Amino acid sequence: MSEAKTAISISPLLLRLADPTTTLYSVTAQEVAAAVSHIFANSISPVQTGCLLYGLHTTQLDRRPDILAACASSMRYAAAQVDEDALKKAVTQRGRKEGQYHGGLCDIVGTGGDSHNTYNVSTTSSILASALLMMAKHGNNASTSKSGSADLLLAASPSPVIAATTEKTLPEIYSRTNYAFLYAREWHPGMKHAAAIRKELPFRTIFNLLGPLANPVQNSNLIEARILGVAKRDMGPVFAESMRLAGARKALIVCGAEDLDELSCAGPSYCWTLKPHSDAADSQVDIVPFTVAPEDFGLKPVPLSLVAGGKSPQENAVILQSILDGTIDPNDPVLTFVLINTAALLVCSGICDSDTSDMGPGDDGNVITERGPGGLRWKEGVRRARWCITSGSAKEQWEAFVKVTNEIGGEYLAISVQMFAPFGNQTANRTATWHPEPQGRGTFGLLSSCITTLVLCVYTAVHLNIPEHGKERQQYFRKFGWVILGLLAPEIVAWNAWEQYQTATKITHNVHKAYPPALTSPWYRVFWASCKRAPRRWFSTGVDTKECLDSQIPLGSLNTDTSAHRHPWTLTHGFYAAMGGFVIRLEDLGYGTGVFVLSKWGIDFLAETMPELIPNIPESEILDKSKASTLTKTIVCLQALWFCIQCIARLSQGASISFLELNVLGHCLCAFATYAIWWKKPTDVSQPTSLSVSDGLREYADVVYLFSGRPGALPTFPTVPGMWSSTAPSVEMPPWYLPPRHESRPNIAFDVSHDQQSFENITTKVKFGDLLRSAMTAEHCFVKVHEGIPHYLLSLQLYGKIWITYMLPISNLERQTAVEQSHDASRVIFDLESVMAERLERTSKSRYGLGSSSPSHRMKNWSLSADSFLDAMNLTEPLSTITLSIVALAYGGLHLLAWNAPFHTRIEKLLWKISGISVASIGPVSIIYTVWFSVFLGMRRRLPRRFESIIYWAGFLLGMIYLLFYLFTRVYLVVECFIEVAYLPDSAFTTPVFTRYIPHFG
Repeated sequence: MSEAKTAISISPLLLRLADPTTTLYSVTAQEVAAAVSHIFANSISPVQTGCLLYGLHTTQLDRRPDILAACASSMRYAAAQVDEDALKKAVTQRGRKEGQYHGGLCDIVGTGGDSHNTYNVSTTSSILASALLMMAKHGNNASTSKSGSADLLLAASPSPVIAATTEKTLPEIYSRTNYAFLYAREWHPGMKHAAAIRKELPFRTIFNLLGPLANPVQNSNLIEARILGVAKRDMGPVFAESMRLAGARKALIVCGAEDLDELSCAGPSYCWTLKPHSDAADSQVDIVPFTVAPEDFGLKPVPLSLVAGGKSPQENAVILQSILDGTIDPNDPVLTFVLINTAALLVCSGICDSDTSDMGPGDDGNVITERGPGGLRWKEGVRRARWCITSGSAKEQWEAFVKVTNEIGGEYLAISVQMFAPFGNQTANRTATWHPEPQGRGTFGLLSSCITTLVLCVYTAVHLNIPEHGKERQQYFRKFGWVILGLLAPEIVAWNAWEQYQTATKITHNVHKAYPPALTSPWYRVFWASCKRAPRRWFSTGVDTKECLDSQIPLGSLNTDTSAHRHPWTLTHGFYAAMGGFVIRLEDLGYGTGVFVLSKWGIDFLAETMPELIPNIPESEILDKSKASTLTKTIVCLQALWFCIQCIARLSQGASISFLELNVLGHCLCAFATYAIWWKKPTDVSQPTSLSVSDGLREYADVVYLFSGRPGALPTFPTVPGMWSSTAPSVEMPPWYLPPRHESRPNIAFDVSHDQQSFENITTKVKFGDLLRSAMTAEHCFVKVHEGIPHYLLSLQLYGKIWITYMLPISNLERQTAVEQSHDASRVIFDLESVMAERLERTSKSRYGLGSSSPSHRMKNWSLSADSFLDAMNLTEPLSTITLSIVALAYGGLHLLAWNAPFHTRIEKLLWKISGISVASIGPVSIIYTVWFSVFLGMRRRLPRRFESIIYWAGFLLGMIYLLFYLFTRVYLVVECFIEVAYLPDSAFTTPVFTRYIPHFG
């Protein structure tokens, strides 16, 4: 099935259909019709299509008359639309008015599904009735029977070209015959989007009911009368009401007593007819039920077993031809079956209400005026049906239809054959000849190869991290931004990949400390051992007992360690963790909604403290989430390799290289580096892996929440002036153990001098009561003189893992009444409502699920943090410094190879040189700027305050100017590459010989 063009969601409707409290009339017909129209437009996914069909079936909404009418209208409007004026003109000129029949189009169709496999009576009746009526038979191939309408017509000899009856040819067909077959497969192209799903479903869907109601020419208001057969008696009133809602004024819904979707020839049939009060278009239409039997037609009943017809469409086609030829036995049960249904169609049209009869040669004019059930002339219908056969008029209309469709189909075929000459009209060469590839290329060939390689290298090399939960659509914008960055600065993307690689390797190293990897033999030893065992396997005729005995494992050597049952942690796992692959789902912990993504520090903390929480997943499961395969990456690398080879070949042969090729060559080299670094990183993963819920996970989530995802790093934002906060590891840190609420609280070891007063008895007035207190394991308070000012220090131990120390000047606290001295000198009361209200409120919300925010929603793709640049520029990380300098020098130096290249203007040449130098020197310039700024920071205390401010702002402005200039040079290099293509010399368009035969794109 083809993919949906536009992503449209009908989830709200599906949820209501799945709700057991949904009542029959709580869903409107317009909602269902709109959803069905999306199926015809291929705007919803196959899964949603199947869910919609299932929901309509289980809720019985597909049995509601208004829903059937609305959905049938949607189906007709999605069908091929005929020229109404041309069709009306053709029908009006050819239609013959008589009685209550006004010369309009008629149809006879059944819903199918009766499981009787009877003869194609509706199709045959439509052909016979075409002798007196204008027929627009709507049908399709067999769905539940042996032979459908289309199958029967295609099996006839000669057969019509039913596919030639289109919206364009229908007026022409009606100008030459009264009969037309509207092939549903051609007229309803949107149905193909549901065909595969319908075959997979084990029940009949709403489309089985819509077909009879969706004659595509009904929108032209030219369908005057129709008979619609249903396989279930309870569906008769439903279809009758649907027809009435659709505006029908002449319709007969029938159901044989044997659950037959035709008028039965074996017994009574239940009927519902539409009768308008008057001929006025706006008059009310009533539904009149009645029962009719074969005797009412003046015919004897015959068992259904005798009207089964042939076992194939070909056998039924022989029966059809015998009926048209008039050679069928007059007492044949199939003829009785056909006469009953043909007569009913003639009666429904109103032509039998005429008191005179002048059908043509062979008509005796003796009208049978007797009326039967429903007040209709059934026997007159049989008389006219017999005349259609005996006069040969029905055969004449059928043969005219066959002729005109074959002529139309033949014209189209002749035009197609004339236009379609893929092998040419010239004679073949007498001798075998090898024709070499063209020796040159054009501007389009140059641009196409460069742009194709550039797009492949940039787009496929970008490996983004997992997007934020519920915001996957934003990933497209991030991808676009990274592609732009890759076009302008591919070496920065490569450096970013290197930083992520280092993070992944550090994570892998830390996890290996908890779960050491199994030792594996080198590949050459495994290969040599296989070679030694191969001859024995090839020439051995029995079982090698020694090999079997040697392979037995002693019981004592069995490893019962749980780590032995874990999948090995690979670099792919490290990348997956670094890109946000492991998350804690807050709803699993009862903390709200959303997810908390484990960062590098979170994974390291798990590996060190409780590695059992790390998910045990194989590498293959992670790779299954990746959207890019090794084959895709290999193809892109081969394309980049071809481009590099052809550039080198051009240099070796003295051919010119365009600046665009030089720029793309730099992208190819960066793509190789990026691919090599990110080869193990999964691509375009949208769903992470959740950690299993446990008590340890809950405590871990609490700590991570409090410290914003990085244990030991508490964000500092004072809530009152002069207050600071800090953290220190606990002296005693039991692994994930939360003591009872009222356990005695030990003091923490502090260096308390003689001028410091300690407070052993502490009371904290907490706004949230025992909620926060339950997380506190110990607390300690004392006074410390800091820079000559007494300060209160309150230390709280949370979760038995870490101490938080809050320091506040006493004078400041006294002004804000944040600390109250009690009568007991060793007792202090901290009013946390005023001192730490903001911080504790945030902590409490995270701790007890009172809020929905989480510290980290995703891992950012930009791994080059400020620390990375500072480490590189401050020379604290030599590897980062060397990496920054090398990648910038390599990319910028590549462009400086065109130092003496011919340019269109001298200004362009000068700007190119300046841009190349700017890009290549970003590393050294950054280091020089940092050294200068560091010297300034060391000397600023000795400078006058005015000079200090001037130097500071001068350095800041200088840095901003250089940054803007650097961005300009980046953009200029790309723009100049494309401008220069228009002024290339002729040697730039020659192609190296051997590179022409290397498969590539562009």
